[in-house]
Amino acid sequence: MSTTREKNDTVRQGGAFGPDTEHPLYVTPGVQALGEDAIASLYLDCMTFSDSAFEDAPDHDFGVLEVSGITVWFKIEPHPEGTERRVFTFLLPEEH
Repeated sequence: MSTTREKNDTVRQGGAFGPDTEHPLYVTPGVQALGEDAIASLYLDCMTFSDSAFEDAPDHDFGVLEVSGITVWFKIEPHPEGTERRVFTFLLPEEH
């Protein structure tokens, strides 16, 4: 059986989240205001994200990205309809 960390990494690194997938991506109004190019950049950065704090996190379910000098968080949570599915969210820290 896969761990939460393995499940999160498989979906995240494979880019299997967002529209037309079983793993939705929610983008908060503050991140939407950054524009489509910024969101596309965040998507790619999320797929390849790694830093020392992230590597030490047991579930790999939260990270800090930056686009155009603006800090954006991503978080990954189990989908309420099943533990194999994931919900991704891009949000500004002040939207937490």
